[in-house]
Amino acid sequence: MDPLRADLEAGLADLRPKTAKLPLYSTVTGSRIDGRGADAHYWWQNVRATVLFSAAFSEMVDDGCTHFVELAPHPVLASSMRELLTRQEGLVVPSLRREEPDDEVLLRTLSSLHSHGHQVKWETFHSADARFVKLPNYPWQLKTYWNESAEAREDRHYRQVHPLLGQRMNAAHPTWEVELNTGHLAYLADHRIQDNTLLPGAAFIEMTLAAAHQVYGPGNYSVDSLQLRKALVLSPVSDARLRTTLYQEQARVEIASYLALPSGERQWTVHATAQLGTSAAVPASRDVAGTRARCGNHVSQDEFYTQTRSMGFQYGPAFQGVRDIAIGDRVAVGAVAIPDEIRAGVGDYLFHPCLVDAAFQVLLIAATPPDTNQERVTPYLPVRVDRIRVLAPPSGDMVVVAHVVAADRSQIVSE
Repeated sequence: MDPLRADLEAGLADLRPKTAKLPLYSTVTGSRIDGRGADAHYWWQNVRATVLFSAAFSEMVDDGCTHFVELAPHPVLASSMRELLTRQEGLVVPSLRREEPDDEVLLRTLSSLHSHGHQVKWETFHSADARFVKLPNYPWQLKTYWNESAEAREDRHYRQVHPLLGQRMNAAHPTWEVELNTGHLAYLADHRIQDNTLLPGAAFIEMTLAAAHQVYGPGNYSVDSLQLRKALVLSPVSDARLRTTLYQEQARVEIASYLALPSGERQWTVHATAQLGTSAAVPASRDVAGTRARCGNHVSQDEFYTQTRSMGFQYGPAFQGVRDIAIGDRVAVGAVAIPDEIRAGVGDYLFHPCLVDAAFQVLLIAATPPDTNQERVTPYLPVRVDRIRVLAPPSGDMVVVAHVVAADRSQIVSE
């Protein structure tokens, strides 16, 4: 199917999907979606990826759906749906059947739905002069019989609290879920390492701090002991669904993703854990000008990103915030500016991940000697942050000072 991809995506490029008004379950992701991501890229996934019918149907059942009508010339999925409904009572009826009168099949289906409590527009079966006989009234009990699962209610009242957190879920601990794809957050496509699009480690820092602000309110929070356990690869075939959980009593945050399997099960992967702290202490001022003056080697923006590409970091425009760098002995001073590609959305974040990643980039060059053969250097990825704080929002001109405490071929320790 790969040869059809370009034509398909070009033909559907003008699609502008909106939030679905009815519950929408996707056999591409194997879960419920809000409909906003059903663009050209999604329909390419629909053609190319494994059909996750069992996973999607099982989630519908878990959300409280028990009655199903298969809209098709002949029921081909009915037996599979009945098999998946063995755990509870349900109903599966067809719209049409091969070699049977259409009106008979439809009326049998209608009668089955009516006998199971569904309302019917009887006026479509009778002439305009038909007269209905009213039954005697009865006292109203004023009870609600609205049948809706907690998950369905959350989706119906979808409210995004943060671009990387998504919406608050109904759970024992404060929990948020979000579908991550490069269609909604275009800047993520610019974080490529060795031909793979990865969620930057800086995003986990932002998510942890955002969760703290959502639960505890505004404050001077720090992210302590951040462990980046496993990189999250953003696949072009299936969108990642990320869940952030804050355990209030321990002030601990866990960020995990799950993948819907063809069997209907979910495979969970923990990507990051962190401890939250508070601190109002103001850090000591640094002699930035003096540090820069002691750095003898200066690298321009073009030279820097040419060097990082040779090391396997294929940063796109949104992740090219470093403007120039002065490099000394185990120290680097870099000028950082907000890239135009993210400028409009910077205010939606506490400190945009692209800008935090720029600080990591300065550290990377500080730990790499100028005479190193860049093509033989293995890309460094952040795996642990002892402590990080956001003291103020981003400004037009920012400076990163990176001191290397220790470095070898396998790790960099810095401040």
